[in-house]
Amino acid sequence: MKRLDGLVIHDPVRLALPLRVAVGHASATRRTTSAFLFRMSRGPHRGYGEAAPRPYVTGETLDGATAAAMRLAAALPPVRTFDDLVAASERLGPEIDRAPAAWCAVELALLDLIGRESSRPVEAVVGLGVEPATIRYAAALPRLRGRGATLAARIVGACGFADVKVRPTGDADADLALVARFATRGLRVRLDGNGHWAGRPDQALRDLAPLAAHLAAVEEPGGRADRDWYPRLARELGLCVVLDESFVGSADLDVLDAFPAGLVAVNLKVAKVGGLVRAMALARALSARGVVPAIGAMVGETSLLTRAGQVLARSLPAAPLAHEGAFGRWLVRGDPFTPVQTFGRGGRMTVAPARLGAGFGLAVRAPYRIEVEQSAGASAPSGHDQDTGRAGTTG
Repeated sequence: MKRLDGLVIHDPVRLALPLRVAVGHASATRRTTSAFLFRMSRGPHRGYGEAAPRPYVTGETLDGATAAAMRLAAALPPVRTFDDLVAASERLGPEIDRAPAAWCAVELALLDLIGRESSRPVEAVVGLGVEPATIRYAAALPRLRGRGATLAARIVGACGFADVKVRPTGDADADLALVARFATRGLRVRLDGNGHWAGRPDQALRDLAPLAAHLAAVEEPGGRADRDWYPRLARELGLCVVLDESFVGSADLDVLDAFPAGLVAVNLKVAKVGGLVRAMALARALSARGVVPAIGAMVGETSLLTRAGQVLARSLPAAPLAHEGAFGRWLVRGDPFTPVQTFGRGGRMTVAPARLGAGFGLAVRAPYRIEVEQSAGASAPSGHDQDTGRAGTTG
């Protein structure tokens, strides 16, 4: 714990929450979350931030990101308003470029704190409206084969989703059958390669050609080192290519110029690009280029990062290509926040910031003892959700 101009910087708390199903793709298979919570306090108020560092996305490890978050927080100038936060983000720009996931946790904690101190939702803090708005989230599936794929298709269709993202299995016939099944049921289908065709542009073209007619987009077919052949893929297949791991910040904007108009998009994740301030700035820059973003989510994120994605969505000038997240109880056992952000039928969720309350409007729920510093005799507030036990938190 450190003190800085009345601001108390608490030690990060690591989260390893079990997932209800293993989520696998070409870059990783995950059975638990891999994240940490960052906490700041000033007087009676506390703010929370979340980081989900991924070595294959920003190069950050969990150990490295937790250490970087403490360094970045210790280097902060006085921050009491949103304008102060924007100025701090600009001042610390080079350090943030090296640790965007770490800064995301620091920034979200500051936004939450500023909101609580001023009794305003984060939406109001960043200059957005607070009227209720309905988000329609997309379904996102892990790699599926055989009976699992058939069952998933039935469930997604029965639940009324309009948009679904699937991942390639390596079996071209099975992939075509799954994609076609969703498409013929009227769903918008995106295929997320997650690096499946890394270093294999010709194979990507061969495999994707029969799928293209059924797809709205293909996301990250290779990796960052492969993005030079993405424009060729878009041109030859007439298929929108969504950049995810190969787009992590403003330095990547010029890459978009090589694509045919209307055939490139960017998956914006608050946790990937370095927080809300940068995500909102990138959304404006994309809009100026005529590029539509998708709003993405890290596997296993808690309700805190989901709330940040909701704020980002409200800042967009038009609807995103797709909005992912809010898996809540459907995926994560033991989300430490309440109310848990979980979509309902059809992927719909109505977000009412004023009703949620100050900051991100989330409370820490029992049985989690995230308030590990008990010098003032405080304890973690009790929540209403009794979803799971305490074995999910570590650190």
